[in-house]
Amino acid sequence: MNETNVSKKFMRADEVAKYFSISRSHFYKMVNEMAGFPAPLKISERVALFDVNAIEEFFRKAINENTTTRP
Repeated sequence: MNETNVSKKFMRADEVAKYFSISRSHFYKMVNEMAGFPAPLKISERVALFDVNAIEEFFRKAINENTTTRP
């Protein structure tokens, strides 16, 4: 099997909010309202983990789309 240097980072909502320096409520607002936002991975009934790499890629694409569509 071919190994890569990319490691997956999974975090709970509190940790993701802190990682991106936003409030937890703002993070949940993005999860619920932004089309295409990466869905959480449900570990149990009360625990959901978010793929930080997928969220970073989502933000990169959103930034690129906004910068390329400006006049």
